[in-house]
Amino acid sequence: SRGLGHLKGGRITPYPAVRDNVHTHSSARTILLDDQGKLWGGTRGSLQGLSLFEHGSFVRHWSLPHRVLAPGPIYQDRSKAIWFGTSEGLYRFRGEETTEFKSPNGSSLKDVVAIHEDREGDFWLGTERSGVHRIRGDQFTTFTATNGLASDEIKEIYEDSTGSLWVGTKA
Repeated sequence: SRGLGHLKGGRITPYPAVRDNVHTHSSARTILLDDQGKLWGGTRGSLQGLSLFEHGSFVRHWSLPHRVLAPGPIYQDRSKAIWFGTSEGLYRFRGEETTEFKSPNGSSLKDVVAIHEDREGDFWLGTERSGVHRIRGDQFTTFTATNGLASDEIKEIYEDSTGSLWVGTKA
């Protein structure tokens, strides 16, 4: 695979995923342009994890402790930390520090497909199978179909101008 492509002026420039000057068989599955103009990619293949793309190449890569079967959303919070949801866990990158977030029972937060920080500073995590989780400080609350969601399979979380959250689900 080619890694990343840039479309400008009707032309596509491919940027292959490279590690130690060797092309890898990796693809950028999700991307985020942060507030400093840096491009982050959730990569899958031989280069699995989170990669930073600058000046025409992948310049930094963070491998994760779990095999990432499906890179998910990348999100930058107000404190400038980068959050990365995957099929195997939720991670926050702040400077050189990487933190894996776990549920109150100690298990990984799997299948995170949406991340949103609301105006109050709470984090909302949409998952593929277990509804929506809210992280408020050290409190963790889960909302599922039992609480009124149409489905536990979340697709998107959006906050409107009044501060109300909208949760898109499968059905």
